[in-house]
Amino acid sequence: NFHVPLVIAHQDAYFRSRLPEYLGLGLYYGVQLALLLYNLILWLSVRDRNFLWYVLYAAALGAVLLCLNGFAFQYVWPQSPDWGNLAVPLMLATSNLCMLQFTRSFLELRRYVPAADRVVLLCMLIAAIPLLGALLLPYRVVVQFQTVFALSLAPVIFGCGLLSLRHYAPARHFLIAWGALLIGVVVYSAVSLGLLPKTPLTEFSLQIGSAAEMILLSFALAYRINVLTAANERIQEEAREQLEGRVAERTAELDATMRRLEDANRLLHDFSRRDGLTGVFNRRHFDDLLVQACARAKEHAEALSLLMLDVDRFKDVNDRRGHQAGDDCLRALARLLERRIREAGGTLARYGGEEFAVILPGAGHAELMNLAEALRIEVANQLIATESGTLAVT
Repeated sequence: NFHVPLVIAHQDAYFRSRLPEYLGLGLYYGVQLALLLYNLILWLSVRDRNFLWYVLYAAALGAVLLCLNGFAFQYVWPQSPDWGNLAVPLMLATSNLCMLQFTRSFLELRRYVPAADRVVLLCMLIAAIPLLGALLLPYRVVVQFQTVFALSLAPVIFGCGLLSLRHYAPARHFLIAWGALLIGVVVYSAVSLGLLPKTPLTEFSLQIGSAAEMILLSFALAYRINVLTAANERIQEEAREQLEGRVAERTAELDATMRRLEDANRLLHDFSRRDGLTGVFNRRHFDDLLVQACARAKEHAEALSLLMLDVDRFKDVNDRRGHQAGDDCLRALARLLERRIREAGGTLARYGGEEFAVILPGAGHAELMNLAEALRIEVANQLIATESGTLAVT
């Protein structure tokens, strides 16, 4: 069946009757061109392939509609009727291919719905058949095949959107946009097959549906960019928080290690200043401390006293009781002396062998003599326990 609109009217009346149609089509193609340029600029800016597939699809669909409305024959290639016959099936096949690829890419079918992705790939192979068929088969056969294929293709794409809906938030906007075009495609295909009457609304249903779809797809693409941007920001924030957490954790570990190292260094430094047998300061530390104490006493013009202690006949203790008993004796004396001297504000050190030395900052002669006598008496009255029995020393 061929649909040939015949109108018999006066020239002025005819153009007046066609004016609303041309205004509507001019508005449609203006919107389509604006959306095409807008998304082309976005593709050039963000390099998202979804915008490229959308631009190619919109351009091919626009070319098809220019042919169907007669504007391509009237203004673009009026002297090329053969190419005009080829343009419709070729551009329609290109439009279907780009739309299918846009569906795969936009919905990320390979990632979220692999089975649907394979179905779409199969549809793309079928959609490519008219590219060769247009050169070999009659125009009517190719266009009827594409019309039937478009009717079956629409629910496939709509189904892909439904399957992606639970995995992918932008699929909701895709479904709304595709639903608008689906209605237009179904109505136009039904008119082409003679299932619906040809009226201005049904005749231009494809333009109406495609205009709504392209506008809604632009919103869908913008929403997708927002979703991806929000996801990237969330991922970056989580990564930053994880990094900050790891840095804080490593910093805490490093601080703890540094504290342990400082404690170890202090212990090592303190150990190097201590006498290995008695635990009090050793001769080396005493020499350093005495220089500092003399300088401080001179600077502040204050008294400084030095007390030397020597265990009487300590050689006899080693000879009669053994060196282990002598060591026990020195350790016990060091504990007794250090406690009393610390209370007096002084510092005790083992000077060598059985000799001890005491530095008393700020102590005068009388105070020094009182402390020395008190220490002498306390040591004389002390019984020292050793592994060979108790003993008394002076």
